[in-house]
Amino acid sequence: MEDIKTTENKIAENKVQLKNSPFVEDTDTFDVKVIFYKDGNKVFIKDFTEKFDDQKPADTISFTIRYPSAGDCSAISTKISTIPHKAEIDTTDFTRMETVRLLFLLKSWSLPEKLDNDTIFKMHPYIIRCVCNRVTEEIGALGIV
Repeated sequence: MEDIKTTENKIAENKVQLKNSPFVEDTDTFDVKVIFYKDGNKVFIKDFTEKFDDQKPADTISFTIRYPSAGDCSAISTKISTIPHKAEIDTTDFTRMETVRLLFLLKSWSLPEKLDNDTIFKMHPYIIRCVCNRVTEEIGALGIV
């Protein structure tokens, strides 16, 4: 049986120089922008909710999202495993999974408020739903399945 040192030497001898890193770096991110306005207690989001009025003054929030690493996917899966297993996943289950993923992958935002779960949970659910949808458009179900 080979010892660990011998195995390490074999690996070192077979190293290749890669042009691309197989590792997810801190710079592997993408931005999601949400343009919205409130009218009373209703939130209207461009390209998300119906009846968005381009003439109304709107604000933009930018969210910087990390691409998930294998470790992120594992952590997200562990957290998602608390969702009861069913024969079929319904829309509510998938929405919860996407929200868990967002909490793991959200790196920064353009708001002056501190980025933490308490602040995120105070946001209007349409804004969170919009961000989750746009994350899914970018990375599909990566990190969920």
